[in-house]
Amino acid sequence: MNTVETGSSRRMVAEPSRRGFLEGIGTTAFLLAFQLPVSPGRAGEPSGVSGQFNAFLAIGEDDIVTAIIAQTGGGQGNSTGMTQVIAAELGAAWPRMRYRFTTERRPEYINPMLYEGLVLTAGSTSIPGFYGAMRHAAAATREMLVAAAAKQLGASPDDLSVSESKVTHSPSGRYLTFGQLAAAAAKEQVPAEPRLRTRNELLLIGQSLDRLDVPPKVDGSARFGLDLEAPDMLYAAVRHGPPMGRWSRQLMMPRPRSCRASD
Repeated sequence: MNTVETGSSRRMVAEPSRRGFLEGIGTTAFLLAFQLPVSPGRAGEPSGVSGQFNAFLAIGEDDIVTAIIAQTGGGQGNSTGMTQVIAAELGAAWPRMRYRFTTERRPEYINPMLYEGLVLTAGSTSIPGFYGAMRHAAAATREMLVAAAAKQLGASPDDLSVSESKVTHSPSGRYLTFGQLAAAAAKEQVPAEPRLRTRNELLLIGQSLDRLDVPPKVDGSARFGLDLEAPDMLYAAVRHGPPMGRWSRQLMMPRPRSCRASD
């Protein structure tokens, strides 16, 4: 049995076998999975991406907060939903939120609700499976931003609040933006148990926001697997029997041109 935490609640989830899981989802669920060789590195260690605080988010000097998503987007909207969770806990301004998908293999990206050891997208588990981890990562980053701001403003962390991508000193109204604090905050100690916001403080949760994946799909800038092109790439097509329910027994065609075995 696996223990899955969602916010403040915990529940026990039976761990299925690989065969049992694949049989259970049938043909109606979208599934993408690969085995994850867990490296001996620290779980919270950044991968070296500029401005990356942890496995789930990065902050640039331009105030842009990028949600890092290992789940595959198949049109179900997780690129917006998962980004929304991070923005709500962090206290980021929604217009400054971005997302990017990653194929990096990290222990944090193993889906905790499904077969253990797989980075897997299936069964509408992207948000419930990573809700707690995303909030924890965002809360830790928020406290690192507050610690950096307290030093620069000469203020107590208790007098600082975080919203709209700013850390504000409530008594004086002075503030610093995420971009101004990002470099210094990245050097702060990562809190092991950051305070999570209460439900009433999660202002973006429950709001209907414009989906972030729509503009790139409309203007053609979004990249899909079918967009891949390689030098001297060959194309293949499946030849089916013309009548429904029939199949081809033999195919007569000219001898194909020679090609490398790697093709």
